[in-house]
Amino acid sequence: MLSAQHLHHTTRPSIAGILLVAAITPALATSNDTAREKKDGATPVLTSEIKPGHLSDNRNKNSALTLFAENDLGWSDKYYTSGLRAVYTTPAIFVNGIPKFFQDLLSLTPLAVPSPASPIAYHLHFAATHEFYTPKHETWRIPPPNDHPFAGLLYGTFGISSETENRLDSLEIELGILGPSAGGQRVQNDWHRVVNSPLSNGWHTQLRDEPIVQFAWTRIWRFQWLGNTGDCGGLELEWLPRLHLEAGTVRDYASAGWQWRTGWNLAKDFGTGLLHSSSALVRPAANRDNTRIWFFLDVQAEYWALNMPLDGNNWHQSRRVHSYPWVGQFSLGFATQFNQWRLAITEVMRTKEFRGQDNEISAYTSVSLNLSF
Repeated sequence: MLSAQHLHHTTRPSIAGILLVAAITPALATSNDTAREKKDGATPVLTSEIKPGHLSDNRNKNSALTLFAENDLGWSDKYYTSGLRAVYTTPAIFVNGIPKFFQDLLSLTPLAVPSPASPIAYHLHFAATHEFYTPKHETWRIPPPNDHPFAGLLYGTFGISSETENRLDSLEIELGILGPSAGGQRVQNDWHRVVNSPLSNGWHTQLRDEPIVQFAWTRIWRFQWLGNTGDCGGLELEWLPRLHLEAGTVRDYASAGWQWRTGWNLAKDFGTGLLHSSSALVRPAANRDNTRIWFFLDVQAEYWALNMPLDGNNWHQSRRVHSYPWVGQFSLGFATQFNQWRLAITEVMRTKEFRGQDNEISAYTSVSLNLSF
């Protein structure tokens, strides 16, 4: 039986929700400035004209399908155990292909506003994701009360992103289910039967069914340090800082991160993402006839107000642990592209996320395969 201590729901201020509102406010101000320009007779021009640069390459004609597989390979099944995701990204959509009503709606969001000097490509993103979490003692029928709860999540994502030469913005909504209906127990134990591994016997203690409704905003900047002049033997170096805000029924958090990448013939995109990254990072290949290879290092700091897989159900009694609000993440990996195929492999390490976690660092491996067509 769980004690009152483990059934108590610890709450924190919803910092992510507050910051999400703060992020939208500058966009509203931009919209007001545009309205004033119209009133003064200087009507801003929305154009599909493409200036020289990566927005004018073959990327605009291509779609992309990307598959993610994440697992704590070599680290045994515990905590974040497995994640699978499929993402479809549309070809670029320019302003002249968007009805005026939707142009006005976009001007009220944190997405970039197009102008003749700064053309913008929009992409739509559709994703389906399944992930599950297990305690360290997953084979125990009754895991220790201070161990990570069992939890499964199944959800779909719809997103829209805007892209200029050096900035990416995205807005996403996620809808789904957390709990037994997500099928975490069946996916894990059926796979364990295939590979002849011990079954997880504590799934009857998993978090109960609750809806997933999430809203997220991401902004990424790109700065090139090497490669502009063709020196250094063709070696390129880029720095990509980013911000991410997310609020909803399952996760409320804010994060800031930086990705450094270096290689030859770098893709003209905004970095290599993970399953939990914005689906806007899944990009169609700019040129399907090129070969590319690069290495990257990524650092991220997170503040959590709500993390349901750790904090337990919102509206039901359930297992829960004392989660830490501040979490750090460090990633190292490489990516390569050959014709229309792109492969990325990333090793991810995260700092301690809850009281009772046995190691200071948890880790998992992320593999993504992208096809542009």
